[in-house]
Amino acid sequence: MKAIFFTFFAMFLPFMLTSCAGDMFSSIKSVLKMEETNVWLQKVYLEVDPKLNNDAPVTVHLLVIYDAQVLKDMMKNTSQQYFKKAEQIRRDLSASIDFYTWEVVPGQAVAPQVIKANRLSGQGAIVFARYQTPGDHRQSIGQDREVTVQLGRNDFTIVPVQNISD
Repeated sequence: MKAIFFTFFAMFLPFMLTSCAGDMFSSIKSVLKMEETNVWLQKVYLEVDPKLNNDAPVTVHLLVIYDAQVLKDMMKNTSQQYFKKAEQIRRDLSASIDFYTWEVVPGQAVAPQVIKANRLSGQGAIVFARYQTPGDHRQSIGQDREVTVQLGRNDFTIVPVQNISD
């Protein structure tokens, strides 16, 4: 048992050392509970079409979710449903979700966005984009470390980055 603990401790030590004290506590809890991690996301690139959203800005929310039931519930929402209650979700579920928000305009160049999870046991990640066009405008992110969110004219796609930056 000691060997298993020290192995896990050594694996997660770099994460714990780069975290602040509150993050370190939740990291240790995650390791000791041996919670499954499905989110490894570290960086997001945003590519913005010059004719984005009929020449209108788009709000993009990335949610890193730490609770399996919350993830399941959030996946039931379309973008329109999510944005109607986004502020209430943020207030009610801030302990279960990390929120990243960007407002982009057509053709905008956006620097890579660093994602720093507050815990090691992310259950899933979802992107919602507020387009004027009909559609779900919601996609989940797999276990990729880096992804590109390609914000197109009427919808967006998520593409895993093949050549990971260091």
